[in-house]
Amino acid sequence: MNTFDIPERIDSAAFAAEILLHDEILILTHSHPDGDTAGTGIALYNALLAAGKKAAVACTDELPVHLSFLYSFANGKDLFFGKSFEGEFCPSYIVSVDVASAMLIGSSLSEYANNISLALDHHDVNTLPCGKLFVEEIASSAGETMYFAILEMEKISGKKLIDKNTACALFAAVASDSGNFKFSNTRGRTMNAAGALIELGADNAEISRKLFDIKSFGTFKAEARCTQNVQFFEGGKIAVSFVSRRELFENGIDETELDTCVQLLRMIEGVEVAVFAKEKTGDDGVEKYRLSMRSNEYVDVANICAAFDGGGHKKAAGCTVFGSFLQVREKIVEAIANKL
Repeated sequence: MNTFDIPERIDSAAFAAEILLHDEILILTHSHPDGDTAGTGIALYNALLAAGKKAAVACTDELPVHLSFLYSFANGKDLFFGKSFEGEFCPSYIVSVDVASAMLIGSSLSEYANNISLALDHHDVNTLPCGKLFVEEIASSAGETMYFAILEMEKISGKKLIDKNTACALFAAVASDSGNFKFSNTRGRTMNAAGALIELGADNAEISRKLFDIKSFGTFKAEARCTQNVQFFEGGKIAVSFVSRRELFENGIDETELDTCVQLLRMIEGVEVAVFAKEKTGDDGVEKYRLSMRSNEYVDVANICAAFDGGGHKKAAGCTVFGSFLQVREKIVEAIANKL
């Protein structure tokens, strides 16, 4: 394997041609997986299996509880979310999906993150070192980009690569990152892709219900704590909150049930930027927080997160910042205030 610096930029046809040249393909998704990276990774996995390839999907973290239904869309068993695949799969070719920077892969997969040959993404800013990079900044999601890439794979292979499960995984990816088609990244092409996936068997009603209409009791408790802990800055334009590990333990809340908190903050009238902090202090005692950030209109939170070695979209991004919560909050509020 090789370590790459500046990638060669390619299009969907070149992506399809390149990936079909290889076998024993490892698909990397980003840590703290969302519906887009997981759905896209599973869809590509299914397509490669249908093309006669051996493949696996890996992620540093398990899928959060509300996304665990995505596992059912995989046509094989080589899914390694939050667990090692050592001894079970020996990849000869590394591909990433929906990954904007090497840090987003996670430490447990770092040896593979440094040897990515092919990457597919849709973020405006991508700093991932890899061999070849296919980015569609106009796409709502990696799932939308992957749909059209798999169509190119079908042309080359002469095989049908999108079955019902793959259509479901892709629809979940697109719906997830487009906010169920209500975010500004939703375009006509997005809706055309979603319609085609429904025709291919995606159960849009059930997938949307599971993504957006179901909350665990732990999520309700997490949102209550988030609401109690929120603080406002810059005349109410910035909302910052957290739920401590002590509060998680005392209320029986799983960390994965915190994922809706940042959207809750974004809905508050007058808020332009919402920030939710998860404590990620390690066994070494070094304090750090994983920040999820959302904006409503004009602030580019991807640009802010990039300054902290994170990334994402203009209106939805994340990063990890070291320090106590008060130190982290001071740093991030200052960074956001400079962009207001």
